[in-house]
Amino acid sequence: MALEARVHCNCYETGKLLIPPPRPDQLYLAEDGGLACTDLYHLYEFEEWLEKYACRHPGGVALQHVIGSAGVIAFLQEELERTADDFPLLLGKVVYDANHAGDFLPVTELKDLLAETIRLAVLHSDDSEEESLLRNFERQLKGLITCAIQMRKPIVF
Repeated sequence: MALEARVHCNCYETGKLLIPPPRPDQLYLAEDGGLACTDLYHLYEFEEWLEKYACRHPGGVALQHVIGSAGVIAFLQEELERTADDFPLLLGKVVYDANHAGDFLPVTELKDLLAETIRLAVLHSDDSEEESLLRNFERQLKGLITCAIQMRKPIVF
């Protein structure tokens, strides 16, 4: 298992769909910012459209990252906990578990998450592999936050 994070695109809201949905009356914007279908009977048709035809973002996902395996997440937790007061969102809502899924960080929390992500720059390791993990985590978060701000969408786990 690995922790993944994604940001849904805003092509539906901004009128950038390439092909309209097969059943627009059954389409709605989910709380996590993604598109969803109200009718389970037509779910396959909706998912195929979203994955292949809706817009230039397969599955309606503008950006997705694998944050890390359970081992990587445990390492990140350990590093962040050294100065836990500086990273309440990262520890409480991002790396609290390597297997959490279905939750998200709302747009209203992105500014605070960005501040914590900027503070990651002061964390370092003498071990080159661990340093690489820290810098990759920092890069991934900055990318997700930038995308989420541009799309005006939450970061979904």
